[in-house]
Amino acid sequence: MNYSKLADELTNDPLGRGYSGMTDAEAANDLMSEYRTLYSPITMGNIIRWAARHDAIHSLETAVASGVADKRRLARAALAMIESPQIDTLDIGDVEISGMFDALVTLGVFTSAEQDDLVAFGTSTISRASEVGLGRVKPGYVGKARA
Repeated sequence: MNYSKLADELTNDPLGRGYSGMTDAEAANDLMSEYRTLYSPITMGNIIRWAARHDAIHSLETAVASGVADKRRLARAALAMIESPQIDTLDIGDVEISGMFDALVTLGVFTSAEQDDLVAFGTSTISRASEVGLGRVKPGYVGKARA
């Protein structure tokens, strides 16, 4: 256990969880609760699954053929990513990638529900302890870090 890192988390409480008012057991339980969202790259296999489920390739091809410049540009980029043998994952945590899909929804290429389904492939919840690299936190560890 990295007691220095644990003490820092408990003292600074960067997420405002209220550790100072918690018992050691409550703080340990809070740190181990899985409530933090983690965005991970989506494998191309899952992207293909999503595309098949929502006929996304057809939607993108239709957008490429449209008369709207932004729609064409973004749809071409999305198709290029999906079809490229050099790309094996899609990082939905990347601001430009998520922005591109937001724009494709705004332009009517995909629905919000379709985008949410894609994002779900790369979304999981983790504990705050995992997020900051603490591993398993037990009440005794919290007590020692506070001492």
